[in-house]
Amino acid sequence: MSQPSTPPPASLVEEPPKEKRYLLTFGRVLAYLAYAYVIVVEIVLGLGFILQLFGASQEASFVRWVYRSMERAMEPFRGIFPSVDLTSSANGQHNAVLDTSVLFAMLVYAIVAWAIHLAIYWLTKQVNRFDRERADALNRQTYLAAQQQAAPRYAQQQPGAYGPPQQGQYPTQEYPRHPDQR
Repeated sequence: MSQPSTPPPASLVEEPPKEKRYLLTFGRVLAYLAYAYVIVVEIVLGLGFILQLFGASQEASFVRWVYRSMERAMEPFRGIFPSVDLTSSANGQHNAVLDTSVLFAMLVYAIVAWAIHLAIYWLTKQVNRFDRERADALNRQTYLAAQQQAAPRYAQQQPGAYGPPQQGQYPTQEYPRHPDQR
């Protein structure tokens, strides 16, 4: 006879909350946006440093744009270290400058980019773990549902075979032993 079907324990079929995945994904998207911003700032600072080092003319619109963009990113770092004038031209317009504050800002932004990269890595691991747990829960649910549906049919086909074995249910015939096992 078939045993009465009991519901599976809640821990076997419970899915992790979907809100957690949404929060992790949202955090990961924000981290990617911050990472992209820091990379763009690094590029602008690098361009600005090179243009200052070679004494680029400020009459060019690209150079003016780079310097304006660099000023926004350099706001917290301006004045930390003095700039070193390397050369000056005869008309005084094209000065080659070694701005060590820009190098320091690039170092700080690189550290921030590294920290954001680690946060993205951690968030990605959490999202993947959440997806694995959810897939495992769904697999357990499917398995348990299939087991509950198949149990009555199996019990009807082979009475007494479903459930723990009963005394005398299996044959106790001795099988011939190998000659080395005596």
